[in-house]
Amino acid sequence: MFTFILSGKLFQVEDISKLQIKVDIKEKDLSKVKIGAKASITSDAMGDRVFYGKVSYISPVGEASGNFNTKKIVSATIDINENEKNITACVSAKADISVNKYENVLIIPIECLVEEADLSYVYVKD
Repeated sequence: MFTFILSGKLFQVEDISKLQIKVDIKEKDLSKVKIGAKASITSDAMGDRVFYGKVSYISPVGEASGNFNTKKIVSATIDINENEKNITACVSAKADISVNKYENVLIIPIECLVEEADLSYVYVKD
């Protein structure tokens, strides 16, 4: 980003060839997030579209997140994939960072799990 002052007017020229999103990671989640982790990015301004990127930077310094300095956050940067098109820069966005990946796993609500004595099972409809 470049900032110029000409004749008392202030304007800036944005370089949007490499888009990034800055995010705050809660202290309790910091150990789960790694450089290179994949992220999906959404924004109300972009409708239902989902954009993808990877974590490229995690700050080595935490910051206070509230008025009482009891909780800390750490800033991180996600590089948005270069092949993503038609993105509006400088709008609010949300990033979901993938921290674990499981394959060939069946996920069910905990309410569907039946536990009796030392057994755990799920009823399956034939």
